[in-house]
Amino acid sequence: MLMDNIVVRALSRLFDLILLNILWVLFSLPLVTVGASTAALYSVMMKIVANEEGYIIRGFLDAFRRNLKQSTVVWLMLLAAGAVLAADVMILGSFTGMPAKAGLVLLGAVAFIYLTELIFVFPLIARFENTTFRTIKNAVLIPFARLGFMLPVMFLTAASVFLTFLNQATIMAGAVLWSVIGGSLLAFANSFLLREMFRPFEEGREIEKETYAEELNQGFFRESAEGKEENPAGCSEKTDPQIIYRKAKKSEAAEITAAVHKTVRKIYPKYYPAEVTEFFCLLHSKDRICSDIKEGNVWVLLSDGQIIGTGTIEEDNHITRVYVLPEFQGKGHGTYIMEQLERGIAKGHKTAVLDSSIPAFGLYKKLGYQVIKREKIMLGDIALDYEVMEKKLQCYVAKS
Repeated sequence: MLMDNIVVRALSRLFDLILLNILWVLFSLPLVTVGASTAALYSVMMKIVANEEGYIIRGFLDAFRRNLKQSTVVWLMLLAAGAVLAADVMILGSFTGMPAKAGLVLLGAVAFIYLTELIFVFPLIARFENTTFRTIKNAVLIPFARLGFMLPVMFLTAASVFLTFLNQATIMAGAVLWSVIGGSLLAFANSFLLREMFRPFEEGREIEKETYAEELNQGFFRESAEGKEENPAGCSEKTDPQIIYRKAKKSEAAEITAAVHKTVRKIYPKYYPAEVTEFFCLLHSKDRICSDIKEGNVWVLLSDGQIIGTGTIEEDNHITRVYVLPEFQGKGHGTYIMEQLERGIAKGHKTAVLDSSIPAFGLYKKLGYQVIKREKIMLGDIALDYEVMEKKLQCYVAKS
């Protein structure tokens, strides 16, 4: 039975790679769209290697549309730069002597930087939102800052191209391989390394999460505006006057709803089709948030009086609706909210349970949550798959 499952998963992954490769080839055929097609390929592939994939075809098409303009501009710039570089090599090759040799060495260094840009810029576009100038700059700076991941990616890419053009037989075989699975297979292998390369620069950087978690483990918390809460660890409270964590007020329902919807519409289109994004907005409607506030289940995180994050506890130990505004992500606020919600649950329950969306799955795994089952909701002809996750809480206090 186990062997059957392994074979089924392997065949399913093989089918995904072939499907993605076909999409990559088809959307690269105009040539001018090679950049956008490659960015779309890496957008889906980096989710696959992190077990965050949703819909393969729809995910590719959404990423292609989203990155079309920027990727095409960068691709055309790279084509122009490559043409200039090739012309310089040809011109210098016609000269002899030390100046010509020195010029070729310099061009070699420039060519290496060019290849670095060519290999890493489209995965960067796929993973990060940034200006074109900064993306081009980061496509060189980030790989050189993470040489341990840069060199294997460049080796895999260069070796694949070299073996393809080794001789006439490999060219013929390579033509078939690259048109069926070659591009996606290379992207699949590279994506494992790229995920690790980009990890320190991702939203919700691990170092920031660990710092925030360390503060929480020391017993820091912000005094609630509704009254003081006992500090179980007996330590000093968090003294940052800018950040306040407390229960939500009825008058804040509209602001909480706006924050949730803004986050969903900004983040979710990277992972879900439009229908699913709207489903989540309807799920977290103002009426429902208002009802949860009346029950005393909604908490908010404020910075200078502005609600920047929120979290809700339903059914005593079910965590839901944990969102942080996009412009405040990457600072550990999501981890802080989760730890505070867990602190409340731990007063009466041994475990916390939640339903994971694709973008939050990685965070929940890092916080110690494990998948206990998988569920599916049908939204018309679209299947929304999600994981139910659970975490055993260490600070369990029995009800009196």
